[in-house]
Amino acid sequence: MPEPSVRTEGLGSLSMFTDELILARIFSRLSAKDLISSVPLVSKVFYVFSNEEFLWKSLALDRHGGDFLFQGNWKLTALTPKERQTADPNAFPTMPTRVPVQGFTSHALYYRWYLSHLPLKEFHVDHGHVPRIDIKTIDLEDFRENYDAPCKIVMLKGAMDGWKAHEHWKGEEMLKRYGDIQWKVSHKGKQKLTMNLKNYMHYAKLQSDEAPLYIFDSDFGEKAPEMLKDYTPPSLFREDMYELLEENRPNFRWVILGPERSGSPWHTDPDGTSAWNSLLSGRKRWAFYPPHIVPPGLTLHPNGRGLYTDMEAPFPVEWFYAIYPSLLPHQRPIEEAGETIFVPRGWWHIVLNLEDTVAVTQNFVGRCNVRDTLEEIATSKKRDKDFEHFVQVLTAEHPEYTQMTKHVRREREERRQEKLKEEGGADDDDDDETDLWEALRAVCAHHGMEVPQEKYQVELPSDSTNTVFMTEKAVVKFYTAEKEARESFDREVNMYSLLQGSEVKCPKLLFSGQIVEQEEGYHLTNANESIEGGLLYVVASRLLGDPVRDVWSTLQNESIERSVDFLAENLRKLHDLKRKVSDEDVEHWKKFITKRDEDLIKDHESWFITDSTVISQMRDYIDVDRQILDAPNRFQLIHSDVNDENLIGYYPGQLPEAKLDTTKRGEGYLKEVYDWQPSGLIDFGDACVGDPMYDLVALHVSLFRCDKKLLRRFLETYGVDRWPLMREPGRFSRTMMMYTLLHQCNAMATVYRWKPHLIRVTDLRELEKILWDLSV
Repeated sequence: MPEPSVRTEGLGSLSMFTDELILARIFSRLSAKDLISSVPLVSKVFYVFSNEEFLWKSLALDRHGGDFLFQGNWKLTALTPKERQTADPNAFPTMPTRVPVQGFTSHALYYRWYLSHLPLKEFHVDHGHVPRIDIKTIDLEDFRENYDAPCKIVMLKGAMDGWKAHEHWKGEEMLKRYGDIQWKVSHKGKQKLTMNLKNYMHYAKLQSDEAPLYIFDSDFGEKAPEMLKDYTPPSLFREDMYELLEENRPNFRWVILGPERSGSPWHTDPDGTSAWNSLLSGRKRWAFYPPHIVPPGLTLHPNGRGLYTDMEAPFPVEWFYAIYPSLLPHQRPIEEAGETIFVPRGWWHIVLNLEDTVAVTQNFVGRCNVRDTLEEIATSKKRDKDFEHFVQVLTAEHPEYTQMTKHVRREREERRQEKLKEEGGADDDDDDETDLWEALRAVCAHHGMEVPQEKYQVELPSDSTNTVFMTEKAVVKFYTAEKEARESFDREVNMYSLLQGSEVKCPKLLFSGQIVEQEEGYHLTNANESIEGGLLYVVASRLLGDPVRDVWSTLQNESIERSVDFLAENLRKLHDLKRKVSDEDVEHWKKFITKRDEDLIKDHESWFITDSTVISQMRDYIDVDRQILDAPNRFQLIHSDVNDENLIGYYPGQLPEAKLDTTKRGEGYLKEVYDWQPSGLIDFGDACVGDPMYDLVALHVSLFRCDKKLLRRFLETYGVDRWPLMREPGRFSRTMMMYTLLHQCNAMATVYRWKPHLIRVTDLRELEKILWDLSV
């Protein structure tokens, strides 16, 4: 019989658990007295565990708070009374020599040690592919249009010119000025911690923590008012509507100091704010993910309503060590001393300090994100007073936002009324989700597909009218919307039938039918007739990649142009599909447009986004009969909703079968790996016979972000001669502006999202010229 290992012998029945679990759940609860007296005597393994630095760090902070002088390691710091602590390393207390333990190894202990001594030179290799511009070369409107509105990260040079902070916030000068001030310190524990700068600098110089203490203080302006005179917000960020709240404003500015390996874990900035971060000294490595993509390694905890009340995030050096090699260049910029980075609203970000750093950062609310801020505050009933106060001061100073605030307030009240009408609260939602989950498993089993065993195996989009499950190889859509479910289902199935064998790049229809829950289980049948309680469903192949929305703002020009050409070629093929246009088709389109025209004023008033002056011009501006309905020769099969969620694509370097030569470097290699490729169009639930020009609305205002250069390229690739109205000066732009106003998806809200400055344009013909006149 083999001899038991040192670990098995030393842990006994605890050996069934991982070292990490034993340390976190048992040893972290022990006192300093336990760890230096009885525990080390139990076994060799207990002796090793009882000397772990992170345990003693927690005990030191529990004992001293932030009032300590670091004694070279955390065990000495925890055990040495404050009055006996010294700043002289030569006078540190001595500890008994640790006894080496033969035959015991621990990956958990080694991993912690490795991260605390990891050379960060590997993270210095490249600067990341984000735009770097001199702030003197861009004006405010250009910045809003090209970076703020489209939520695009940018690094600014020259934004800190003339700051006194360059001299006052460095080394000995900073210690002399602010050394005795108590600074808020961020750390992994739950207790609030403050340290004076002298003690913190002493600690930062000697420590070798995997997650060092990090000064992150929002009250520095109150503690040291003279610091506010040492810097001014860069010129592009001086419009800040949160200033209107005055003393009621939430925390918005922070001074940040930290040694290498310190940093901020994954987070998004609060209240829909954007941020700027100016680095006075050192280097920072950032990583970013768009708002709707949860970063890998981050655990979010749902509260039953799709919101998140808590999250667990690895500390920065741990996350970068595990994930950094897989990040795309635009996701991982380095910020150098003297640079200012713009962090768009809603974007996930994490920061790793590659050197000792000093920085200042502020969150702000400008015209591009004021709606985001209002909507985020409005989600919490506890913040009703904050919401109403902000609306009051905002509309008093900026009356042009009155309509928008009414819209946000109305949406808030509608959500609350819906919640009051629900029976059983969150449990009902859970039951619905369970029912659909079981229905999904039944559909997969019936059609011979792999049956998911756990919910984490499928991706569940949260913003679809119907419920969509995405497995590895297929997309299963249940038509759960009460209204028009059958009509939408029929349109989608018919479109897939027409698209089979065509050259349009799109999913393939695999199965469709109806599923009914019965006492003995689920029964699947065809969808020819409606069955009470039945759910219609469609199963289609899953295209490679993700929506272009996830990456559009980070794509290089070549990838964008390729996507535009792809769309032009595939929409032309869709429009050219051989299908006889019947009188019924034409009548359906005319009824749709006539109904949109009838509801025009009511809809725009209820959407509360378009200025009332613009709305008052719509009735005289739009001439449906003459401009739209008199052109039957233009009726073809159309998609109706070519937005940034419905174009799918991928990076070749992310393919499972990609064979990448990791020894390669340079632009050629980056292009080979990171050149985004479109794979197809999805979501044909709104497809119908209509005017192909209608497809240009969502394409231009959602996907192209109202960029007329891209629209021109699209039309040229599609074939300018195929758009007869372009031969008539002014008629093309007039028709497109009318379709924009008539669009069922509130296209004007999307226009204002990407071009927020247009909210001030109150003349419809001027809006037409800006958005659709291709001669300017």
